[in-house]
Amino acid sequence: HGATDTSTVEFESALPNVLIELGPNREVALNEQVEINAVVDERGTPGVVFSWILTRPGGSAPLQDADTLAPSFIADYVGDYTLELTAISPESINTDSIRVSVTVDQ
Repeated sequence: HGATDTSTVEFESALPNVLIELGPNREVALNEQVEINAVVDERGTPGVVFSWILTRPGGSAPLQDADTLAPSFIADYVGDYTLELTAISPESINTDSIRVSVTVDQ
């Protein structure tokens, strides 16, 4: 496999300070749309800054809706993708990540 490609998008939200849960790692088929829904535990501080990082094994599919808590991407390359969400507030930094393994349907 070739070089790793990474995209980073930051955005602000009026959501309070959060604990993040992206769910379990998963396996998907090549060219499948992967939808992520961040579950948050609301904890009090408005104006949390969120940052998504998508690390790809290759391919070039962008992270769509990256300015929300529910982004998606097309798994256009076989291998492991890692999607990480970080929430930064004046009081804390919280991070969770999920691995998406892309395989060819047999």
